[in-house]
Amino acid sequence: MEICYRRDGILLVFEVDAEGRLLLLHCGEEPYCPPAEYYAGFQTEEFRAVEIQLSGRNHNTGHGRKYVGTSEGRSLRYLSHEKVPVRGGEELVFTLQNESITAKLHYRFFGIAGAMESYTEVFNRSDEPLYLEYVSSVCLYGLARNKANDYDDLVLYRSSNTSYRENQWLKQTMRDYGLVKGHRYSTAAQKICVFNNGSWSTCESLPKAVLQDSARNEYMLFDIQSNSGWCYEIGEYQAVLYLLAAGGSFCETAWLHRLAPGERYESDRVALFFGKGLNEVFSASVLYKRKTRLPSVSRFADKIIYNPYMHNAGEDPTEAQTLRDIESVKDLDIDVFCIDAGWHDEADYWKAIGNWEESKLRFPGGLAAVTEKIRACGMQPGLWMEPEMMGWFNPRKAELPDNCYFCRGGAPAANNGRIQLDFRRSLVRERLKGMFDRIIGDYGLGYMKFDFNADCVVGTEVAAASPGDGLKRASEAAYRFFEGYIRKRGDVMFENCASGGMRLDGRMQRVYAIHSTSDQVDYRLYPYIASNMLTNGAPEQMGVWCYPLEGQTEEQTVMNVVNTALGRMQLSGNVGVLTPRQKEIIAEGIAFHRRFSKLKQRALPVFPLGLNEWGANTLAAALCGAGQALLAVWHFEGEEEIEIPLEGLPAAKAECVFPACSGTKFRIDRERNCFKAGFSGEQARVFLLR
Repeated sequence: MEICYRRDGILLVFEVDAEGRLLLLHCGEEPYCPPAEYYAGFQTEEFRAVEIQLSGRNHNTGHGRKYVGTSEGRSLRYLSHEKVPVRGGEELVFTLQNESITAKLHYRFFGIAGAMESYTEVFNRSDEPLYLEYVSSVCLYGLARNKANDYDDLVLYRSSNTSYRENQWLKQTMRDYGLVKGHRYSTAAQKICVFNNGSWSTCESLPKAVLQDSARNEYMLFDIQSNSGWCYEIGEYQAVLYLLAAGGSFCETAWLHRLAPGERYESDRVALFFGKGLNEVFSASVLYKRKTRLPSVSRFADKIIYNPYMHNAGEDPTEAQTLRDIESVKDLDIDVFCIDAGWHDEADYWKAIGNWEESKLRFPGGLAAVTEKIRACGMQPGLWMEPEMMGWFNPRKAELPDNCYFCRGGAPAANNGRIQLDFRRSLVRERLKGMFDRIIGDYGLGYMKFDFNADCVVGTEVAAASPGDGLKRASEAAYRFFEGYIRKRGDVMFENCASGGMRLDGRMQRVYAIHSTSDQVDYRLYPYIASNMLTNGAPEQMGVWCYPLEGQTEEQTVMNVVNTALGRMQLSGNVGVLTPRQKEIIAEGIAFHRRFSKLKQRALPVFPLGLNEWGANTLAAALCGAGQALLAVWHFEGEEEIEIPLEGLPAAKAECVFPACSGTKFRIDRERNCFKAGFSGEQARVFLLR
């Protein structure tokens, strides 16, 4: 029996074979040809739609580190399928069953061209507890669709993400990874495996990648929606390439989950986007993020923040310094003034956090008087917190029992002077809710910056079958707590930060209005992050530091502002010591953000030079919508006329919109279909194309 399902430009083709197994033969854009066209003589009966491994059950391949040939993936049989209406779209749901479990496979559509979501539910229908070692959220066999079943046309764009170097991408072929076409029965032992096994969900890589079939000009972006452990693998099985993505795994993330009789487990969701180029799949991703996030995110999309942390107050703000900063920015049309780390507690507060009581040493006149001054100057006050942590050196940490913290070996596990709180405990939730209500009320806050400066690594053993399972359960509880609180406090804007962009996953982006893209301290390096940040988020949620410094030239000050042009400005630095000309540039930059805020809230990303590479001399990125495009260009050394291809961009007229009086010479070359602009040395500009 063949089952075809078309929705939003995506075609799914399933087969229920003679033995009752559900096979997924095609997932992507049309056209579709029967597997014999591509895999004649190969074993397409192995194209399972799901892989699930139970402890104590036989793994059906000789390569146990790979999650193909799993015990339940082989034994599950098709029962039924149905179409289920959901808000804004529809789900295709398959029900499979064997003697131990029922599995429901969900394929969800949102009314977005080329976008879908996949996840798996597992129900224990036996009389004994079962232990899950692996549950795929998406399972795709047959990635190389060509007559020869040759892998050489497949390219992987893999993300690299770390502190101060977020949003970088590596482009490699399957051959670069050692995957080449073999015998029809071959199963190479190696696999491309990328995973995260800690509470910093994006500390080495983003939970996403792009697969390009260069022969067919097809692109697929997949994005695991997880705020904790996750993994994906690409490998070979029976001479066919496959992709598996999941929220956790036994080998990589120490995930082993106990499923009691009658209990249900739901995997993390994986979003899939299909198109004919990078711009298409990343644009679909932005539309998906806008569709699935909280309504309050859009409410705050035009707010501009000043936070004196960078190159100014750092981690030691004082009352006198903060009052000076308020005076220096009060005439700059700023919406929010956020006091960062150091407003709280006293000596050695950095490693003794957790009480969240104002410092009498640094704010002798009282913090409330300072926040009142902020409001009197027409800005909303904000405060920094690290609510999910308790300081290892905080003597009051004993007020909570050990089971309120992440523990291993029977004791709380510390990292960077912090212990992670476990939000499965009502004591933790009630304590934090009371603190939030008190702090917001006492200081009249309109903004809270939630930071996260330690990684628990593998997880917690408390109330869990494994540390990875503890991490997954506790992260889910924390997510639900913060989602509920943010829904309740619709009048307050919340920021997500984790040492910059160390927890900038798609799931967190559903809840928080603004996200830190990096803690990069050098404005000349931030362009490499800012020019790629739209591969990982909607522009109206991506916060970028702007920190012009005393003594910087006009062009250096301009580059600071251009870094923020395609996202959200988070102004910092000691504005009071800047020259009048520097302040004029900042004021013009804020006016630029006001002018194009609505455009950014509906625009989609375009990467006219492709994904930007670290160290490149010229960078470019654009936002396109309603017949207009904001094109940001950065240049670092030498004098040259830069060519920017105009494919995917409007090209009737061009205008330099920041800085407006730049003196930059530019033109549209219609014969070569490119935009040309002259740059000399270290310069950055924003152009409006329409």
